[in-house]
Amino acid sequence: MVEIRGRDIEVILYLLAQKYPVSPSKISKEIDVNINTLRKDIPQFRKFLEENGLSLIAKPKIGLRIDGPPEKKENLREKLNSLGNRILPRKRRIWYIAESFLSEERIPTIEDLCETLDISRPTTLKYIREVKEWLSKKGIEVFGKPGFGYYIKGDEEDIRDATIDSIKNFLEFEFQTAALEFSQGNLRHNLLGVFENTNLDAIEKCIDEVQTHIKKRFVDEDLLNLAISLAVSIKRIKRDHKINLETKRITEILSNPISPIVGSSISSLKDQSQVRFTDDEISYLTLKFIGSRTQDVEGTRGFTTTSQFKRIAEEIAQLAGRLLGLPIDKEGEFVSMLAHHLESTITKIKMGVKIENPILEMVKKEYPIAYAIAERASKMIKDRFHLEMPDEEKGYIAMYIAASLEKIKQPTKRKVVVICPMGVATSKLLYYKLTNEIPEIEIVQVGSIKELEEGEIQQIVDLIISTVPLSGVKGVKIPYAVVSPFLRTEDRKLIKEILKIRKGELTSDIAEEGVFDERLIFLQISVNSSREVIKLLGNVLIKNGFAKDGLVEDILSREKKFPTGINTDIPIAIPHTSPEFTIKKGLAIATLKNPVKFREMGNPQKSLDVRIVITPVLTGKEEDGKEFYEVIQKLRDYKVANELLQCYSPQTIEKVFIK
Repeated sequence: MVEIRGRDIEVILYLLAQKYPVSPSKISKEIDVNINTLRKDIPQFRKFLEENGLSLIAKPKIGLRIDGPPEKKENLREKLNSLGNRILPRKRRIWYIAESFLSEERIPTIEDLCETLDISRPTTLKYIREVKEWLSKKGIEVFGKPGFGYYIKGDEEDIRDATIDSIKNFLEFEFQTAALEFSQGNLRHNLLGVFENTNLDAIEKCIDEVQTHIKKRFVDEDLLNLAISLAVSIKRIKRDHKINLETKRITEILSNPISPIVGSSISSLKDQSQVRFTDDEISYLTLKFIGSRTQDVEGTRGFTTTSQFKRIAEEIAQLAGRLLGLPIDKEGEFVSMLAHHLESTITKIKMGVKIENPILEMVKKEYPIAYAIAERASKMIKDRFHLEMPDEEKGYIAMYIAASLEKIKQPTKRKVVVICPMGVATSKLLYYKLTNEIPEIEIVQVGSIKELEEGEIQQIVDLIISTVPLSGVKGVKIPYAVVSPFLRTEDRKLIKEILKIRKGELTSDIAEEGVFDERLIFLQISVNSSREVIKLLGNVLIKNGFAKDGLVEDILSREKKFPTGINTDIPIAIPHTSPEFTIKKGLAIATLKNPVKFREMGNPQKSLDVRIVITPVLTGKEEDGKEFYEVIQKLRDYKVANELLQCYSPQTIEKVFIK
């Protein structure tokens, strides 16, 4: 019998949740395992799967997938989930300890944890130190008492929130699967026993009543998050741990229209759970409901908002246009969506709702330009409302901006349906990414899991593209692909593989339009300041008939108010001005031997060391924006930017960008 380890189980469970091949690089990122270790363990996976009547299919440049009868896959999944805590991978052991510290009436001793997790005392102590550091960041302190064990001190709100986070972190990528199961009334995951001795039916009924009254449906992940919040609260109240909020804050929360709905729905839990929910408890849980994302109404109905927030959204669109020199739509869907989002979010922040954004780091990495603009926009909002905008909210604003920028690039197509139960911003971002980066497809519908289950999804399509696994959804006969909302390279490969799209079908605006003019390219040059390189590029644009006199002075003046340094892996700068100085479109490019200082677009108080400078002159037409945005989007990739810095002849520039 093949010996199985914690990390092996994690990889196999991950692959069992996938319907199509997944590249080793994606597996490595998703479950935080070294890619070389992963490749070395493949023969071990193969032998173990064969013992269980399954096979591992590995195709070069496509990825890995588990093949075999569905019933044998399900049997193996149940077998692995039943193995208990003794073979948990390292990260899950840490989150198991964190949850134990937070939720157990008697916190386990070191000896208890050694026995439960089957690990040595030094390893246990090391894990406990990591848990202490994490809890400390949450405002919770862990104390040790000889002969007694550990105990914690902290605000009750922080303890409950940390308990919920530890359960979600323990599940990692399986949380989405558990959320889908819960939304279908078929929860199989244990969730570290959070629902033990709790009436789950009563909790589901409570949440359903709120959804019915507000005429909105919460996204699957937030639906499960609400259920966990209710279960954790019930357990904590029973142990006499109570929420205590300031009277002023309680009054503000209870005055929100959703508060009496939550209070009425929670009343049904009183008899079932035999606990009393005070105004403090109802206020805490109301914030959880207010902070949850909805999908049906936001995605399918018109966006109504007050004129105040519409003006703010228009100002953000105008700011984005000034910072990038691109034609941003200031009247259409982008402004309506953003205004609706801001009105809701600012209300939440005023009430003290904790804004969560599980994909914040990915937004920063994938869309540094949009995030930089969002940082500037957040300063504007802060000045207007005297509110500090958390990074999580900046991430959401960046997603709306990114969706608008992707729309600029939009150019028999395969018909596809998109299922993205993660809120309207994520849905729109994925929609425009798909239409831009796979122009051979036509998105005929953007729907929800509920619509799919109820047969309301268009059936005459070639593919369903979903951000969550659909293996638990009954009656899905159409092929589907599970992708990241950011549509990574491996996701595009997967979609094209399923739809049999040939390599040569994709084109690039850069290649088609001949964006680069050798007279405007300067490689490996030496300059002493940002002013010097701006003057060099501006003057060459004027000299060659691309721009009018006065361009340089206007760019320098504009740079003081709207700095253009972008904090990508290799920082770049895009000093530019308005179309009034343009004779014809063009891009002047300089790569520098030594970096010069440009102030950062999102944070003007900070300077960046820049070695790539691009000065565009654009006509204001949308097609110009497509090409320029494609260039700067490609430069966010370290490999592309680094390769550009290695170029010594203008002829090689275009090759770098159209690879």
